[in-house]
Amino acid sequence: MAGKILSAILLVIVCSSANAQNKISADEIVRLTLERHPEVKSAALQAEKNRQLEKSAINIPNPEILMESPTGNYQTLGVMQSFDFPTVYAKQRAIAKQKTTAGKISSNLSRSEVAAQVRLTYLEAQYFQKLKDLLRERDSIYSAMSNAAIRKFEAGETDAMTVSFARMQQSEVARLYNQSLSDYEAAIQTLQVFAGLNGALEIEPMKEIMASSGLENDSVGMNSSLLMQMAESNKVLSEKQLSLERNRALPGLVVGYLNQAGSNTPADMRIRAGITLPLWWWQYSGNIKAAKTQIEIAEQESELHKQQIAIQLNKLRNDHRKFKTSLNYFETEGLQQNHVMMNNSKRLFEAGSIDYISHLRNMNDAYQQQAIYLETMRDLNKTVIQLNYIMSK
Repeated sequence: MAGKILSAILLVIVCSSANAQNKISADEIVRLTLERHPEVKSAALQAEKNRQLEKSAINIPNPEILMESPTGNYQTLGVMQSFDFPTVYAKQRAIAKQKTTAGKISSNLSRSEVAAQVRLTYLEAQYFQKLKDLLRERDSIYSAMSNAAIRKFEAGETDAMTVSFARMQQSEVARLYNQSLSDYEAAIQTLQVFAGLNGALEIEPMKEIMASSGLENDSVGMNSSLLMQMAESNKVLSEKQLSLERNRALPGLVVGYLNQAGSNTPADMRIRAGITLPLWWWQYSGNIKAAKTQIEIAEQESELHKQQIAIQLNKLRNDHRKFKTSLNYFETEGLQQNHVMMNNSKRLFEAGSIDYISHLRNMNDAYQQQAIYLETMRDLNKTVIQLNYIMSK
């Protein structure tokens, strides 16, 4: 007998462990999604392309190989090579490196956006899972109450109005349950597409997500945001482009090896050297002015991003305080009072102190408060996810 009991206990433990192992966390879904998401892969490839283009930053023109007859008596080979002013290549290299840096930031930003999208979808699945469980419990109770009302009506103990009200309430709860079930299944299917998973997917139950940052007015923290880093990177790129345009207006160099005299001309006399003069100043002036304007555009866009982020953070911080206060109320006294009200209503109804319709309305209010509690936790967690995205956590 003791052996059978022990075997049963072990079976329960094994089954419980298997169920626990089948549950997949939001972090795991995010990891699987980031490994295969096209947007993440595309951004990573773009960053790699920018790194590869660094090698082409020093783009020296191809040399000119000449075959000519300078004296009309024989053919001779020559070569000519032109160069921009040396600092031009250094500036082009700096721009290529800055584009690589911007590509890395953009890649990280894409990963952050996708991760936030997945976490929000996972949160929706958790919410609808809790909601459908609550509505299933409510549907079961209301169905029993509706059947009891019908029996009492047939026995002449209640009126048709009570039966109609009970049926209406039970039908409404059934409708809400079916709706929440569809929403839950849709969220699960989206997670399966994100992560590339087939078959049943069991998620962890919803619980409060604790905010790690973003709740205080911290300008340093805001500047560490990938959104701000991207705006600042664009501004730096514009400044480097202006420096390049200014250097392009400097004289270039020309060197060559030509024989413009007889075939016995000494080799050192065949070397040619010169400079290119930037005489057509208007084209350089236009590019420099445009580069200056681009810096102003980048500065304004950076200020715009900073303003938008500050507004978003202010709203999210206020929302977090609001939802956190409401959640604390529910968890410290609201849910307990709700439970007491349901028990009191049931006791008074069974004692005949309140009628059937009043009892149903009390139950409606109680379940509505429980639904608001789930909504509040969902909204609080959503706020934390959005805060983490903006703060790049």
